[in-house]
Amino acid sequence: MNIYIIPNGLKSEIVKSQVIDRAKSFSAIYDTKYKFVSRGRFDSINGETISKISDYKTFNSFLVKGDVLYIRSFMDYIFLQPFRFLGIKMVYDFRGFVAYESYLKHKSIIKFLVVYFLEGICYLTATNIFTVSNQFSKTLKKKYLVKRKIHVIPSLISQKLVTSNNISIAESKNKFVYIGGLSKWQKVDEIIKIFDEISKSYDSTLDIITKDLNTANKLINSAKNKDKIRCFSIDQNDVMKTLINYDFGFLLRDNILLNNVASPVKFLEYCAAGVLPVISENVGDFSKLVIKEDIGLIYKNSTDDMVNQIEMIQNMRLKKQKLINFSQKYTWEKYLLENDFDIKI
Repeated sequence: MNIYIIPNGLKSEIVKSQVIDRAKSFSAIYDTKYKFVSRGRFDSINGETISKISDYKTFNSFLVKGDVLYIRSFMDYIFLQPFRFLGIKMVYDFRGFVAYESYLKHKSIIKFLVVYFLEGICYLTATNIFTVSNQFSKTLKKKYLVKRKIHVIPSLISQKLVTSNNISIAESKNKFVYIGGLSKWQKVDEIIKIFDEISKSYDSTLDIITKDLNTANKLINSAKNKDKIRCFSIDQNDVMKTLINYDFGFLLRDNILLNNVASPVKFLEYCAAGVLPVISENVGDFSKLVIKEDIGLIYKNSTDDMVNQIEMIQNMRLKKQKLINFSQKYTWEKYLLENDFDIKI
C-alpha cells in the first residue's frame, strides 16, 4: 500500500508545515511509503519530489488496489472519485467550510449551494474523514444529517519548533506580539486598540511581525501610543527564535462559523515559544483548551478584564514553562502516536 498526497490548492508554506509532517507520521504508523502527486502546480516542495499528473490514464499507472489518496481539495476529490470504484481508498481532510468561505467572499447563493453539495459528496463517500477540531466534527454531522466516524487531528507543529526546556525565560508581563497577515478578519486594528488600553496600566510594547509593512505602518499611525508599537518582517526560519522574546501573543477572531471550527497553527507556535496566547472566545477547540489547561488569556471584548487577567498571573516563568510542556503534546512526532486513533485505511 502506498499513500498518495494531493497538494493542489494549498500554499507551499502549508504543505511544508502541515502536509509533509502528516505524510511522514502516517507513513511511520502504517509502515508504508508516501508519494506526492499534483496536476502540475509544484515540481518539488521542501526537498519532496512531486510527480505530475494530468489525466486519469496517467494517474492510473501509479495506482494499485488498496492504495490511499489523501486529499484536501473538494475539486481534486471529485476529479479522482472514479478511482474509488477500482479499490482505491479516498481520505478527505476538511480544513474549513469552503462553501461558507465562498459565500462570504462572493455573496452568491448559487456558488454556495454548488460547493455545499460537492463537499457533501466528499463527506458522504470518502473512506475516512479528517477534521481539525471537535467542533468541526460536530458541525459536519449536523450540516449533512449523517453521523459517521470522523478523526480529529488539529493543526500540529514539528518537535523541532518547541523551545528547549533549558531556555532562559524572562520574568516579565509587558511584551506583546502579533505575527501574521493583516487581513480584516485577523483583527489587527482591534489588537492595536486593545494594546492602547492595556498600555495605560502597563509600560508595554507591541511588535507586529508581518510582510505587509505598508499596511502595518498605516494601522500603527492610528494608535494612541504609536511610539510603543513597531512593525518589521522576519524570515520564516527565524519565527520561533524571535517569538521567545515575548510574553503575550494575540490571536483574535470574529465569532462566526469559520472561526468556530478552526485550528490556527499560530496558537501552537505561540505556546511552543512560551508566549501566552491572547485568544478570542470560540476559536475552534483552542479557546476551551486555554480555559481547561490555564495556558493563556481569553479576550471577552473587555480590556479591563484583560488587565485583570494579566494582574492575576503570579509566576510568569512557571506559566511559560507550562505552555512549552503543553505544546510538546501537540507535535507531529507525538500526537498521533500518543492518542488512540482507530484509523483503518
